[in-house]
Parts: sequence; C-alpha cells; structure tokens
Amino acid sequence: MARRCLVGDKGDSDLAMIRLRGTLQWRKKMDIDGMRRCFYNQDAQHNDLRQGLEFSMSTGKQIVRGFDRKGRYVHLLVPRLKVDGDSVEGILAATVYTAERAIAATERRTEGNLEKFYVVFDYTGFEYKHSVSLAAAKAVVFALRDHYPERVQQIYLLDAPFVFQFFWNIIQPFIDPVTRGKIQFLSGDEKHVEFSNLFDLEQAIPCQLAGGKLSATYDCTKFMVDVPFDCAYDEYLS
Repeated sequence: MARRCLVGDKGDSDLAMIRLRGTLQWRKKMDIDGMRRCFYNQDAQHNDLRQGLEFSMSTGKQIVRGFDRKGRYVHLLVPRLKVDGDSVEGILAATVYTAERAIAATERRTEGNLEKFYVVFDYTGFEYKHSVSLAAAKAVVFALRDHYPERVQQIYLLDAPFVFQFFWNIIQPFIDPVTRGKIQFLSGDEKHVEFSNLFDLEQAIPCQLAGGKLSATYDCTKFMVDVPFDCAYDEYLS
C-alpha cells in the first residue's frame, strides 16, 4: 500500500504518508476486514454490515465477472439495476466490497504480480431515473481517488445513451485528471476493437464482446455467500 501511495503521489513522500495514514483510518472506518469475512463467519458482530451489503447488492448491480489475458478481473456495474431506496453509505459499501473482491481475485490469479482491475459500466437500458444521487457518485469517486491509488487499470462506459450526458456533465468536474484519463466511452465496433485485444471470449461478458461466453445473468446472493472472496462469480460455476 505504501508503494502505491508513493507512486500515486508522484514520489512525494510527505503526501504519500498523509494518504497512507488517511487510507488506513478510512479502511478501519469502513470495516474492510469485516467485509471480507462477513458472509463466511455469519457472526452477530457483522449482522448490520452483512444485511446492508445484501440490500445494496440485491439487484445484481455490482459483481465481479471474468478476467483479461493477463489475469486482471472486471468489476461490472449495471446502472439500470439501481436499488431503490439505497443510501449513499450503502452504495459506497457495495462498490468498495466489489472492488476489493476484484483486487483479491487479480492478486490470486497473478500470484501478486498484478494489482489493478477493470471497472466496466454496462449502460444498456439506462434511463435518467437510474442515476444515483450526486452525493453517492461523489462518495465513490473520492473513495477511489483517495484510497485506491494505482488500483484501477481502465474504466469503460459501454453504450451510454444520450441521456447519460446530463449526469456525466454533473459528475465530471469531481473526477481527478488521472482517473479521467482512464475513462473510455465505447459502443458498437469500438467495443470489439478494444476488448478483443484484451479478453478471450471465454472470459468476456456479452456487453463487452459479441459472442462473449459468460452468461448475461447471474445470482448475486450466490456471489456473496458461496463464491470465495477472491474469485469471480463465473468461477463458482466452473
């Protein structure tokens, strides 16, 4: 973590130390260790955390699916599967939980040689009513910026409709330049060109590549309860 903070802060050791201390405090506040255990121990201590994640992930809006040829996993988000009534805290917790699983899966498959994961938004069927609040969007953006330096490989927004532009115009100013440089809007043939160079069909979701072999449907309860923390959903099926 210290190395990633130093790289993220361009070698400035003072800034890196401030970021490291802040991240350690933040991870304790978020109870990241509890997130990693709560579906396996089923202990009363983590009932609220477990129930909160179950609610915030109940529609399957976020999940880990597939990996590229180098072993980097995909954190998939499907905005149309918005959880009605979810809170800022719930949305942030679900995002962090899924990101932590994508990181753990990448580190397992690559034996610790790679640390970055992909974030893929599938905007098929998106309508403006599916947008999260500005507060929730900012909470997620700031968490990734401040506490996950050198973790995100690329962020793909797939098939974003015109109506998404309004939401994008609101949130874009809060995205730091480094993260913004990793964001790509892709549709149609652009998706094939990008993902065919990175993923085999056996590890691609149909929204990424036409003919992708990973099922378009999944059971998020199985993902949370049955699939090991450092595995993608589809590894449970194989």
